[in-house]
Amino acid sequence: MPPWLSLVLEILLFSVIIIVVYNALKIFVLEKININKWIVLAIAIIIFVLPSVFRLNIKDSIWMFVHSSIVIIFILWFMDLVRFGKNGSSKKEKIVIKPKAKPNRVKNIKQNNTKKDSTKKNKKKNKK
Repeated sequence: MPPWLSLVLEILLFSVIIIVVYNALKIFVLEKININKWIVLAIAIIIFVLPSVFRLNIKDSIWMFVHSSIVIIFILWFMDLVRFGKNGSSKKEKIVIKPKAKPNRVKNIKQNNTKKDSTKKNKKKNKK
């Protein structure tokens, strides 16, 4: 197998595993945790920088994949929190306030207009 094909298959398999694990975590764990989105981003950055600060050699080991997957999961969680907010407010429909129906409004307008017209006529008669 050529080396480029091996690399492509490794990246594809890694991506599929990360997406499956993230979706499972999101359903069962992450939605139940209310945390500020900036804290999640800070944790992702700290975990990303941590091996280089302590000069840990994780290259060519299983820890390279574990480290990358943890950082990717935290970044996906941050993006999810930015998109949907803490309580999923974008999933809810917007509330439209409709005015209360007033069925007698037409009757009242007609009666008021006839009363006003009759009072106007009476005033004109009284002035003459």
